[in-house]
Amino acid sequence: MSQPTSQHSPHPEATLARNAETLSERISQRHGVDRNQVRVVVAPYRICPLGAHIDHQGGPVLGMAIDLYSLLAFAPSEGQEIRLSSANFRGEARFEWTETHALPDPPTDHWDRYARAAAWALGDRIPEPPRGALGEIWGSLPSSGLSSSASVMVAYLTAFADVNAVELEPTDLVARVRRAENEYVGVRSGVLDPASIVSARRNQLSRIDTRQSTWQTTPAGCDLSNTRFLVFSTGLPRNLTQTPFNAHVEETLAAAAILKERSGHPGPARLGEFSDEVFHDHANALSENQRRRATHFFGERQRVERGWHLWQTGDLSGFGRLMFESCRSSIENYQTGSPELIALQAILESNHAVLGARFSGAGFGGCSIALVDADRAEDVAEETRHAFSAKFPELRDECSVRIVRSVDGVHFH
Repeated sequence: MSQPTSQHSPHPEATLARNAETLSERISQRHGVDRNQVRVVVAPYRICPLGAHIDHQGGPVLGMAIDLYSLLAFAPSEGQEIRLSSANFRGEARFEWTETHALPDPPTDHWDRYARAAAWALGDRIPEPPRGALGEIWGSLPSSGLSSSASVMVAYLTAFADVNAVELEPTDLVARVRRAENEYVGVRSGVLDPASIVSARRNQLSRIDTRQSTWQTTPAGCDLSNTRFLVFSTGLPRNLTQTPFNAHVEETLAAAAILKERSGHPGPARLGEFSDEVFHDHANALSENQRRRATHFFGERQRVERGWHLWQTGDLSGFGRLMFESCRSSIENYQTGSPELIALQAILESNHAVLGARFSGAGFGGCSIALVDADRAEDVAEETRHAFSAKFPELRDECSVRIVRSVDGVHFH
């Protein structure tokens, strides 16, 4: 099946259709089901130009779906068993609905944990007796940092609901993905990832209110054909449960608890509940790490609101400068970034054709995104790859760069 290259595909829709057809044919032949019974869920990956590390605290974020995907071809099974294969990983997943009623202890590291998490999160909506599914999952998988985990979770939840004739409202789907990630997989993420995937509209940006789990989308106030988004993967693997990600979330929550106590705020203890003034009045009560996390939150919240305005007015140069500021705060205040990612960011910032860039995802490996001048996009991609490979020759064959397009959110092909 087609894999990402260093350049954008000239016919992304044709590539998507070809991959969907291949998966569907495999399901039909492997399990002997009628080809007309096979459906394909398309769950794109996402980028977040602004809104780093604040969604779990109720901060606003900006998201966009891109033409890298999870594709899940599936059909209903005769019984209650869920039977899945992966085009990316070895082995087969086979489990009954009853096996997903309880949380795993300890959480599994097998690729099927996301399918089991999705089934667990959907358990209260499944009729009796539940119906199983036959499926094969495929992902573009260029790197961590583009929310491939939320993408596959959205795909599994959509498919499992479909075979059981359950209709999930978009906000309900987002909530269940978050619950599965938080409680089953063990990552303290917010709604940014699933909401970006569910809400997306082609060539539009979504502003997601993570306090209310609502969103709105809007096109840019200028011709987007003059710019492109570039995704650069370092090639470094990353598992959020094995990074300081959860510890930093705990420090942020601790800062919110102190602000709640000091201010007498009656609401939840999340930083998104407090004004900038409350933080400034009580910042000295926080530890150094807590103060850094909070400084990032309140600064990033302002950058999101300014960026939303600049996007709507068509000032993409100003929008890009905010991306640079966001990444600097992620490094200095939220203290994320591997040596490779920090070096990559410096390379991107030194290129005059790059309007803005920042880490994508949690920032402990993974990749970076950049907003670049369209006429120079191919050159920027090659120049960045060359400079990064020269600095980290051991990653020369692992790193990759992709010019991506904005696409619609989750849908059936």
